[in-house]
Amino acid sequence: MKRQSILLSLILSACAFSARAETASFIFDAQSIRHSSKPQLTLRIGEKTSVKELKKRFAGYNVIYTGYQDDNECPCVEIFDTEDSFFIQLDDGNVIRAIASSDETDRDASGNAIGDPLSKVIGSTTALCREGSESVPMCASQNLKGLWYYVDIFDDECQPEFKDGQPLPQTINIPACTTISSFSIENPEQRRALSDPGDIVRFACGRHPLILDFHRSALTFKGTEYKALRAVENFTGFDEWKTDGVSVGMDNGGGAVIQIAGKAGVVKYDCRFVN
Repeated sequence: MKRQSILLSLILSACAFSARAETASFIFDAQSIRHSSKPQLTLRIGEKTSVKELKKRFAGYNVIYTGYQDDNECPCVEIFDTEDSFFIQLDDGNVIRAIASSDETDRDASGNAIGDPLSKVIGSTTALCREGSESVPMCASQNLKGLWYYVDIFDDECQPEFKDGQPLPQTINIPACTTISSFSIENPEQRRALSDPGDIVRFACGRHPLILDFHRSALTFKGTEYKALRAVENFTGFDEWKTDGVSVGMDNGGGAVIQIAGKAGVVKYDCRFVN
């Protein structure tokens, strides 16, 4: 009887996974997405494409060029129909640099879905996490390198907390009630980790030098050093950094914009890359 009970449990588990797979629209793996029943509907990070080509490939879907939104420094394209939707982000050469979705019909390659407990998905009560779009925490998959999970932020008690004063990404504790709100995949080679030793980037902002020291998590501008520099994610890569009252946004042309909040308001400087 015990053996029959175990066998029945395994069969039911397999059926549950199969049902989830059958209802899935797009499957997210480490560097690409694919439709669960239409193999021609695929996209891969690093692939060169265009809105015209995407409309041809995803015939029957709406393919909308949404431009530069949510402070992203690369244009976005939304692809959707009545059952599914996702975003891709292109660089200036029309190369796909990120793909993201919060659609409940999508799955990752391991069968995980939106709403699943993050600790169960990660397989651990700790995870490597950073701040994503609008400072929402996102955590790395341990099995699918390049796939990140945004967390659901609507319950304060379930949000993972970062350690103050330490650079991101960080390995932090994951509450048992923390759940996934969306998937995001990106090219890891397009990222710049704040902890890379000796990683110093210099800009010229008119007559004023701007120095970003990622090893020390600090920036220096007009002779003033600002500490506790942290990366802010816009779902594709570290291209914005912030500290108290100061933000630096990067662009693909090698420039940057620094904004400093003061008593008279926000002062903005356009900068060019030096080193």
